[in-house]
Amino acid sequence: MRQACIKTCEREVREARLLAPLYAGRCGILTATLQYVFQTVVLGGSGEGEAARSLERLAADRLYDLEKLGALLKSLGADPLFSACPPYPVSFHTAAYVDYSRSLPQMLAADLRLEREILHALDALGATLEGEAAETARRLHERTRGYIDRLCRLDGRED
Repeated sequence: MRQACIKTCEREVREARLLAPLYAGRCGILTATLQYVFQTVVLGGSGEGEAARSLERLAADRLYDLEKLGALLKSLGADPLFSACPPYPVSFHTAAYVDYSRSLPQMLAADLRLEREILHALDALGATLEGEAAETARRLHERTRGYIDRLCRLDGRED
């Protein structure tokens, strides 16, 4: 019984450490959320209302993803700190990770790069996760594919 508990705890710590950069790392969901919020504000004041509304919806969707991933981290025993290295309060997220491009084409290029990096990170996790963590990663993968498709449509191109 004790050995099974130790193996479960080790797996949970390992999974939390694998997922943390996706939560609040340089190429993580928190960065994407903040980037979309910045872009929404900038574009909303520059006559790009439709693009601003589209990015605002992406920000809301990514905020939902952030909440789900944070809840998973908590269930794995890690506080959902905005850190890429839980459970240690180090390597905190910084707003310097956000791309502060000012034109819509540059914004969309940065968004596509970031979402593709998130997708790549999810692909790399692949078979390393189990149970709820694997299912959450699978759902995030599907949602991220959808975000990439939405950004490509907004940019007027196919992915």
